[in-house]
Amino acid sequence: MSTGMLLLPEPSDEYISLSRRMALKGYFDGSGKVGGRDASITLGGVSCSEATLVQFEAAWGEVLDSLGFRFWHTSQLHYWMTDAAFFSAALRLLDVIRKFGEAENDPLITYACTTILADYARAKAEIPSLEPAESLCVNGCIGHFVVPKQTDLPIIITFDRDEKFIDQIKPVWLERRERPEPDWSRQIANITDDDWRRVRPLQAADLLAWAASRYQNKKRQEGGRPHEREEAMALNISAFFFTRGVWSLYDYDAMIAAHQRRQQSE
Repeated sequence: MSTGMLLLPEPSDEYISLSRRMALKGYFDGSGKVGGRDASITLGGVSCSEATLVQFEAAWGEVLDSLGFRFWHTSQLHYWMTDAAFFSAALRLLDVIRKFGEAENDPLITYACTTILADYARAKAEIPSLEPAESLCVNGCIGHFVVPKQTDLPIIITFDRDEKFIDQIKPVWLERRERPEPDWSRQIANITDDDWRRVRPLQAADLLAWAASRYQNKKRQEGGRPHEREEAMALNISAFFFTRGVWSLYDYDAMIAAHQRRQQSE
């Protein structure tokens, strides 16, 4: 299995039309907002083939049905449910993600990239040209999109509706597709958005983003409740240590290193 964007010729319109059912689909949602009270922002996601997607949605729906939910929204349910009930439900859904990530053929891939906002403010003060914090998260996830096999093309990426992270990639993607030289933009057939209430992979992306952000926030929080830190760590382990995926963290040192690499490549 190879990771990263593969440089391939642009697929024809006919190929895209015929291959849409076996496209590689990615779903992404964010947690946290720049300029608010959040200590970090995270972009989380999942990707898989169309065939795996159908099975995953069914398994996710079975767990929701057993919980008595129509859909899953992590922050809302964390607010309304007891800690014990929320923790149990989240682990059951993460177990679905883990199960499909263990598949030898067409596995579900998980993504999460977190930017620590205090570190970003420090780095931005030193480097005014530093890319937006959301862009770091997009690069950390979609810039390392896993393409298991060429037949998975084209790639279709869906963000949660009104999610600001999409603004960091869609205009760039559209502009690069107009260039004569083929690059990663030719592999992506579409970048769109949809409603998390009806798209179960977006609910999974939401849970992964929330788990990653909460862990980083609790890890850096002074004081607080010890059990909350322990539960955040347990969810983070379940979300990422037992799944196949691409996970990264942008603290101050990582941001500076990424900026230096970009300068050297230009």
